[in-house]
Amino acid sequence: MTSTPNQGAQGSINSGRLAEVLDKLVAVQLDLDPISRSGGQGAESDKITNACKVLHSAIADFREIISQVDGLDLSGIR
Repeated sequence: MTSTPNQGAQGSINSGRLAEVLDKLVAVQLDLDPISRSGGQGAESDKITNACKVLHSAIADFREIISQVDGLDLSGIR
């Protein structure tokens, strides 16, 4: 069995699937942002704040990857 660059182990990659993953990342971001802004103190608050920073970076990276994928209809992705 051969694989193509746009195929993963669980099937082909398409714009709908990418949008689904991006939506999940953004949902986690929306859940964590209020917690990180609450002004808590201590190690747990620092961990949440750092996790939010990594998540924001990952979302930006993922959006860039999506925009670079050749041959996909990305019109439905925010």
